[in-house]
Amino acid sequence: MPRFWTCSYDYQTWNARRAGLAAWSERQKLRRQLQPGDLILPYLSRIGWVGIWIATSRPRLAPQESPFGDEFPLVADYEVDVQLDPEEALTTNDIPSPHSLLRMDAGYGSVLPVLFRMSGVELPEPSAQALADELREWAREPKRRELTAAQTSGGPRAEHVDTDQGPVAIPPAAREAEGESDTEEQMGGGEKSPAAPVRQHAVVQRKLLELGRRLGLTPWVTPGDRSAPADDAGQPLGEGQGVTTQLPAQFNEATNRTIRYIDVMWLHRSRIEAAFEVENSTSIYSGILRMADLLALQPNIDVPLYLVIPAERLDKAQDELLRPVFQTMQRPLHQVCRILTYDKVDELLGLAEQAGGALKVDVVDRFALWAEVDAAP
Repeated sequence: MPRFWTCSYDYQTWNARRAGLAAWSERQKLRRQLQPGDLILPYLSRIGWVGIWIATSRPRLAPQESPFGDEFPLVADYEVDVQLDPEEALTTNDIPSPHSLLRMDAGYGSVLPVLFRMSGVELPEPSAQALADELREWAREPKRRELTAAQTSGGPRAEHVDTDQGPVAIPPAAREAEGESDTEEQMGGGEKSPAAPVRQHAVVQRKLLELGRRLGLTPWVTPGDRSAPADDAGQPLGEGQGVTTQLPAQFNEATNRTIRYIDVMWLHRSRIEAAFEVENSTSIYSGILRMADLLALQPNIDVPLYLVIPAERLDKAQDELLRPVFQTMQRPLHQVCRILTYDKVDELLGLAEQAGGALKVDVVDRFALWAEVDAAP
């Protein structure tokens, strides 16, 4: 039985590719295990899935053959089974609701759609086969859509983040939904004008960064928000006192792709002491998905996770954490992720200021709530 593998592009790299030649960054599992006859599912970030390719060779390290050179030097030959134009791409919203594991909209969702977008990853059965079947069915009568400027804009093909063990390459396709993203900064390529008004999301991030520093930890903020103004003076979040840009290297590349998009983390040396997703949006869903992605990739992870929300969204947050799809994970999300309301962040920050460095990180748990109101796990 063939195995299924991903191959991700953006609109620019898709148009620059060589027909018949798939290209990846150097991934050891794919290099060792992809075989002729395996299926490759190409995905365009911000756009959708655009085909099914049948591998006709083993992968080889050949930057001289790759149109992207050393950036994506691992290549394999393929023949086309299904090919769609970018304007005809299959999106998660096009997939019928019974395939809930493939969907990522307000009514459905799981950790799998993000894995399907990572380049060079082996996909699990039977979900990958279900996606291939949907692609073949869609290709019979595809719907054409006009692409937006955000979907066709360029941008870096890979970002590099400093870690304790050197730079880690993070393809930008790792966390992008078709035509939308969690914050205004990410839709604009990760940049935001210092003159922009201060957003509530950034205000809460600034408080969490300051709280972490006062607890004796090193605060870290997601790269897409580092240029966001944190106060009326326009100081960017990334320039706050003690904020680091260095990502711990305790995890593999796939996990690093996920954790770098978490809103705020507190670090101690090479360890993550706590991770926070600030949800000021209507759905509260994207942050929860990132937490679920992290648990799917590292089910034994020992990092306190917190969903930070306005107090009036508490019921909504509990309902989302208790979704059946998250309860059936190896470690149910509601048993790992606590809820912290904005007013509790303010209380914690005031307490830390008064304590003058005497508090430890576990003080946060005294102010956080479990999704199951009457019983903590």
